[in-house]
Amino acid sequence: FLNSSSSKLIANNMGNRQNIEILRTEFEKCLRNSRRFKGITDYTPDLVDDFLNVEDVLKFRLPRGFPLESYFKSGCMQHLPILYVMDDAKEGKFFIGDVVRFAELLFKKHQKHLNKTTVDFMTEFQGYCTLRLWNDVRRKDGRNLFAVWFTNLFSSGSELNQFVDIGTITTMYKILNIKLNYGEDQQSFIATLQETAREQNYYPENVYNMVNVVPIEVLKYFGKEFIKGFCDYMVELNFNSTFFNLDEE
Repeated sequence: FLNSSSSKLIANNMGNRQNIEILRTEFEKCLRNSRRFKGITDYTPDLVDDFLNVEDVLKFRLPRGFPLESYFKSGCMQHLPILYVMDDAKEGKFFIGDVVRFAELLFKKHQKHLNKTTVDFMTEFQGYCTLRLWNDVRRKDGRNLFAVWFTNLFSSGSELNQFVDIGTITTMYKILNIKLNYGEDQQSFIATLQETAREQNYYPENVYNMVNVVPIEVLKYFGKEFIKGFCDYMVELNFNSTFFNLDEE
């Protein structure tokens, strides 16, 4: 899941190899506490194949005193571009390698801004991740690829086949900050998604009263509308002229 050179680099930069083990331990703890596995009494985490979904990764915590521990909190991680950057393969799933690579990136960025407060640094880091997302969605078929990632982000691990439950929609509501950005309360937002699903015929035939679920297809529809609005906003801010070389920052 993580090659030896990456492990050495992260171990050297973040203190020692013990820090890698701490990340693994916390990752396993998150898996055990995931509602996807709670009903399995003999569940044993598999660090090769098992992944955290978006709900799980928002609950990922590090022990007090661990480097950058304060940044692995829901208030900081509850940011769509950060989750986009963290998901290296853009599958909507977070493997142990994603968590370790993200911690390494966070550490490297933080080393260049040691004089900043936690709030100031996270604001800057969120901006960096937003530009990473912007670079990608501007490329050929970038918006469609984002819509697929967005759909997978909020549906990975769902046991409902063609649907996601209200708990997942609540997570999406918080990450996208719908109340602040669109002025909708949570119940109105859920109702809007369900109404859109009916209008677009995303519910199975003769099934219209599934009040506790939302069809996965409406997530893709919403993802396309969301990224269109994002791109329009970035153009309004005159970010449409060049691609940003972020690797050297």
